[in-house]
Amino acid sequence: MELKFVDINDYRKQVKHLFVTAFPREERPPMWMLTRRCRQGKARFRAVVDSGRFVGLTYVIGDERVKTLMFLAIDESARDGGYGSAILKRVRTEYPDQKLFLNIEPLDENAPNYDQRCRRKAFYERNGLSCLDYQVREAGVTYEMMTYGEYVTRDEYEEVMRVMYGSLLYKIIKRM
Repeated sequence: MELKFVDINDYRKQVKHLFVTAFPREERPPMWMLTRRCRQGKARFRAVVDSGRFVGLTYVIGDERVKTLMFLAIDESARDGGYGSAILKRVRTEYPDQKLFLNIEPLDENAPNYDQRCRRKAFYERNGLSCLDYQVREAGVTYEMMTYGEYVTRDEYEEVMRVMYGSLLYKIIKRM
């Protein structure tokens, strides 16, 4: 495995397809917003390739103290090949002096994708992440927060969301 993180423009079609198919509409901001934050130097949106083969994507955003791995997705053809764990490890090493968190859907036995939620949470736990003692709500969707052991306060979380959405839009999203 020779993972390289490259600019999404080199794999734009594959990135867009994976982004749209891997994340529900209500959980994904528009692509223009994601790429704009990258141009502003606030985020890194990258395609992940292995020997030239597109295998996934990552999107990390935040400030100098706290970042979120907002999106991690593995292409369907590359799943179960160890890419998710390798990518998580690489992302973690890129930000050694910063708190790093991600959000997942909470376990809800009534959710239609309950089994998928269980597998996702177990995957992140196997890779060293643990849940914080609170949940957050964005645009009407509730999430559990997971970190590598560093405690991320609500204020830190909200600051990262303001970096992502801007203060005004985040106020609106928070109230939904």
